[in-house]
Amino acid sequence: MEDLLKSKEIIELELDKVLQQVNLLNNKFHELEKIKEQHDEREEELKNFTKVSFITKMNKQLEEKNHEIERLEKELNKYKNKNDIKLPILKKESILDLKEMKIYRLKDDVKGKLLFDLEQRVF
Repeated sequence: MEDLLKSKEIIELELDKVLQQVNLLNNKFHELEKIKEQHDEREEELKNFTKVSFITKMNKQLEEKNHEIERLEKELNKYKNKNDIKLPILKKESILDLKEMKIYRLKDDVKGKLLFDLEQRVF
Protein backbone atom coordinates (compact mmCIF):
# COMPACT_ATOMS: atom_id res chain seq x y z
CA MET A 1 0.00 0.00 0.00
CA GLU A 2 2.82 2.20 0.72
CA ASP A 3 4.04 1.70 -2.80
CA LEU A 4 0.69 2.69 -4.03
CA LEU A 5 0.78 5.90 -2.02
CA LYS A 6 4.24 6.69 -3.27
CA SER A 7 3.10 6.09 -6.81
CA LYS A 8 0.11 8.33 -6.26
CA GLU A 9 2.36 11.12 -4.95
CA ILE A 10 4.72 10.73 -7.85
CA ILE A 11 1.81 10.85 -10.30
CA GLU A 12 0.39 13.94 -8.57
CA LEU A 13 3.79 15.63 -8.69
CA GLU A 14 4.19 14.77 -12.33
CA LEU A 15 0.64 15.89 -13.04
CA ASP A 16 1.38 19.23 -11.32
CA LYS A 17 4.49 19.58 -13.49
CA VAL A 18 2.46 18.85 -16.60
CA LEU A 19 -0.20 21.37 -15.54
CA GLN A 20 2.49 23.96 -14.94
CA GLN A 21 3.91 23.28 -18.39
CA VAL A 22 0.44 23.53 -19.92
CA ASN A 23 -0.10 26.87 -18.15
CA LEU A 24 3.30 28.05 -19.28
CA LEU A 25 2.52 27.03 -22.86
CA ASN A 26 -0.85 28.72 -22.64
CA ASN A 27 0.81 31.95 -21.47
CA LYS A 28 3.39 31.70 -24.26
CA PHE A 29 0.58 31.16 -26.75
CA HIS A 30 -1.17 34.36 -25.55
CA GLU A 31 2.11 36.26 -25.78
CA LEU A 32 2.60 34.95 -29.28
CA GLU A 33 -0.91 36.07 -30.25
CA LYS A 34 -0.16 39.56 -28.92
CA ILE A 35 3.12 39.67 -30.81
CA LYS A 36 1.38 38.54 -34.00
CA GLU A 37 -1.29 41.20 -33.51
CA GLN A 38 1.39 43.87 -33.02
CA HIS A 39 3.18 42.60 -36.09
CA ASP A 40 0.00 42.85 -38.15
CA GLU A 41 -0.57 46.39 -36.89
CA ARG A 42 3.00 47.38 -37.79
CA GLU A 43 2.64 45.79 -41.19
CA GLU A 44 -0.56 47.78 -41.80
CA GLU A 45 1.16 50.95 -40.61
CA LEU A 46 4.02 50.26 -43.00
CA LYS A 47 1.58 49.79 -45.89
CA ASN A 48 -0.14 53.05 -44.97
CA PHE A 49 3.20 54.78 -44.63
CA THR A 50 4.19 53.48 -48.06
CA LYS A 51 0.90 54.79 -49.48
CA VAL A 52 1.38 58.14 -47.79
CA SER A 53 4.99 58.24 -48.94
CA PHE A 54 3.91 57.47 -52.51
CA ILE A 55 1.19 60.14 -52.34
CA THR A 56 3.67 62.62 -50.88
CA LYS A 57 6.12 61.84 -53.67
CA MET A 58 3.39 62.24 -56.29
CA ASN A 59 2.26 65.53 -54.71
CA LYS A 60 5.84 66.80 -54.78
CA GLN A 61 6.18 65.85 -58.45
CA LEU A 62 2.83 67.49 -59.19
CA GLU A 63 3.93 70.64 -57.38
CA GLU A 64 7.18 70.69 -59.36
CA LYS A 65 5.22 70.31 -62.61
CA ASN A 66 2.86 73.12 -61.54
CA HIS A 67 5.85 75.38 -60.85
CA GLU A 68 7.27 74.49 -64.26
CA ILE A 69 3.91 75.27 -65.90
CA GLU A 70 3.72 78.60 -64.05
CA ARG A 71 7.27 79.43 -65.11
CA LEU A 72 6.51 78.57 -68.74
CA GLU A 73 3.25 80.56 -68.63
CA LYS A 74 5.15 83.60 -67.29
CA GLU A 75 7.76 83.15 -69.99
CA LEU A 76 5.03 82.85 -72.64
CA ASN A 77 3.23 85.95 -71.32
CA LYS A 78 6.53 87.82 -71.26
CA TYR A 79 7.16 86.76 -74.85
CA LYS A 80 3.60 87.73 -75.88
CA ASN A 81 3.92 91.13 -74.18
CA LYS A 82 7.32 91.71 -75.73
CA ASN A 83 6.01 90.98 -79.21
CA ASP A 84 2.64 92.63 -78.74
CA ILE A 85 1.87 94.91 -81.68
CA LYS A 86 0.52 98.22 -80.51
CA LEU A 87 -1.28 99.92 -83.36
CA PRO A 88 -1.57 103.69 -83.23
CA ILE A 89 -4.99 104.95 -82.26
CA LEU A 90 -6.36 107.11 -84.99
CA LYS A 91 -8.54 110.02 -84.04
CA LYS A 92 -11.41 111.12 -86.24
CA GLU A 93 -9.49 114.22 -87.25
CA SER A 94 -6.46 112.22 -88.39
CA ILE A 95 -8.32 109.75 -90.59
CA LEU A 96 -7.60 110.61 -94.18
CA ASP A 97 -9.83 110.11 -97.09
CA LEU A 98 -9.20 106.64 -98.55
CA LYS A 99 -8.17 108.16 -101.89
CA GLU A 100 -5.37 110.11 -100.21
CA MET A 101 -4.10 107.25 -98.03
CA LYS A 102 -0.93 105.52 -98.98
CA ILE A 103 -0.67 101.76 -98.48
CA TYR A 104 0.92 100.78 -95.21
CA ARG A 105 3.99 98.70 -95.61
CA LEU A 106 5.03 96.37 -92.78
CA LYS A 107 8.68 96.24 -91.87
CA ASP A 108 10.28 93.70 -89.58
CA ASP A 109 12.98 95.22 -87.38
CA VAL A 110 15.81 93.39 -85.62
CA LYS A 111 13.76 92.72 -82.48
CA GLY A 112 10.93 91.18 -84.48
CA LYS A 113 8.47 94.01 -83.86
CA LEU A 114 6.35 95.21 -86.69
CA LEU A 115 6.53 98.91 -87.49
CA PHE A 116 4.31 100.85 -89.77
CA ASP A 117 5.85 103.14 -92.33
CA LEU A 118 3.52 105.80 -93.65
CA GLU A 119 5.15 108.35 -95.90
CA GLN A 120 8.52 107.78 -94.24
CA ARG A 121 6.99 108.21 -90.75
CA VAL A 122 7.33 105.30 -88.35
CA PHE A 123 4.64 104.78 -85.69
